[in-house]
Amino acid sequence: MSLTRVFAITKVTQDVTQAVFVDNTVYGSPNLNRNQEAHYILIAKMDENQQLSFITGIDNSAPLISLSYNFINSIDGAYRLILFVPAAYDNAATYTAEIKDVNGVITTYANIVWDASTAKFYKAIGTNFSGHAVTQTAYWQPDPDFTTQVNTNKVTTFVQDDIVTFRYEDCEVRKLDCAVDNILCGLCTDIQTLFPLLQQQLVLDGANSENWQQKATKSEIIIRTGTKKFCC
Repeated sequence: MSLTRVFAITKVTQDVTQAVFVDNTVYGSPNLNRNQEAHYILIAKMDENQQLSFITGIDNSAPLISLSYNFINSIDGAYRLILFVPAAYDNAATYTAEIKDVNGVITTYANIVWDASTAKFYKAIGTNFSGHAVTQTAYWQPDPDFTTQVNTNKVTTFVQDDIVTFRYEDCEVRKLDCAVDNILCGLCTDIQTLFPLLQQQLVLDGANSENWQQKATKSEIIIRTGTKKFCC
């Protein structure tokens, strides 16, 4: 059976400086076991124009077993998660390198493979070849830069956009705690002093609603604007 990919981003530290990408996909019979696929993960901050800023320091050192990946969460907003699943090296298959135009734009992407014997990913640098082992450096480049492969059609990829609201939510909690304290102390007697909290919650609901509709770039604008208005 084909796997149904289930991804999520969760908070892992109280000061919200780190987050974790979790792969909640159900592996095992009747689906593939986790160790039957080699995974490489990219996580990028995404702006309203879908321009990506890749996050460094993602630990891809255990591609056959990892199900979670910590990353620095420097700012709320839209994030893109990319899972690469390269095919295993096949001695009988034909492989080819990437081709670029005169402006350096990739027009044909290279084949990328996973080799179990060396426990590494490799990018083809020779054209239309077969039978050359991944250790032959005239044909293969180890540890390819996957950030240049986000539009590849030679590697199976799974992409999910998600919205991070950790700092915004903490801001809400702090303001709510303050409002409750004021009410209990009799300092808040005007219901209008609670309106900003309601506004703040509506902004968060709007960002989440856009994200549920796969409109992460709109969520990015909403949460960034709302954070500046209520949390700075």
